[in-house]
Amino acid sequence: MSYTALDYSTPIKASDLAAATVDGQWKISTVFRYVTPPDWPKSLQVDEYADLIAHGFRVFLLDEGTADYMVNGSYAGFAGGATRARERRARANQIGAGGPIFYSLDIGATAEQIDVALEFLAGAHSVDPGGVGAYGEFAFVTKAADSGYPIFGTEGWSKGQRDPRAVAWQLARQITVADVTCDVIDLNPSTAPASTPEDDTMPTFSEGQLKDGQDAVTVIAVPPANFGTAKWGNVWFTLGCDFGDADVRVAIYTHGKGWSEIDQDIHVTAAGDRVNPHGGPLPQAVQKISVRRVNNPDVPMAYLIEAAAA
Repeated sequence: MSYTALDYSTPIKASDLAAATVDGQWKISTVFRYVTPPDWPKSLQVDEYADLIAHGFRVFLLDEGTADYMVNGSYAGFAGGATRARERRARANQIGAGGPIFYSLDIGATAEQIDVALEFLAGAHSVDPGGVGAYGEFAFVTKAADSGYPIFGTEGWSKGQRDPRAVAWQLARQITVADVTCDVIDLNPSTAPASTPEDDTMPTFSEGQLKDGQDAVTVIAVPPANFGTAKWGNVWFTLGCDFGDADVRVAIYTHGKGWSEIDQDIHVTAAGDRVNPHGGPLPQAVQKISVRRVNNPDVPMAYLIEAAAA
């Protein structure tokens, strides 16, 4: 059985998603949910996100208001993008969710509107570098990808065209899960699991950079070690740096326990191997890791997540 994804605007229990399929052959591995203000009906909620992660689902973040908010109104253009990105990243941090936020241009845009939308993305990137993606029709997302942003395409207005760089494409079809109507998403095979967790024994890894700056915090979502329906096994977390030594504070969030194991002074050296703050695999059911820069906060630092199947 292979994997697909869903996009929906009303919370669904992870247990219901785990039991659902598309056409009896596609299991749900990934969901796209909205990082809008918490009082909006379609907004991803803190407990909902924790439930999804605990059950092994990947969660991509979407932002949507009016269909044309990127090009019309107070959020249009560079300044609007910067304002919107501050608001949405703050909301994502409240939820505990990381990764890029896919900002939505849900119209058949003109060339002039696409230019304004690209200015919006540039403004968003100026305050949230590495945290900005684009959703919309082929003409828009292709230009966004050319500018270096991750993209999520839609069949709407795209005339059958797909950019192969997209993480996924929203299809013109829907299914119902737990009485909630869901858009079906076609995942790009290069970014999606290729087989069922039961059959997948290959280890995997993910890497990224820590934010620079005094007291800057990077929140990293990790596979839940030895927990959840995806059946992850041991998970390891390490840090490395160059052009100087650095100190960081590391904390972990575990399902059902909250934040714990806060290490105030993890020393990482440019001349040494990567540092494992926990000295071995992460504890069972860890959901996310918070790393705060302390000493030498502008030294380039990277993290590596390694995970094995159970």
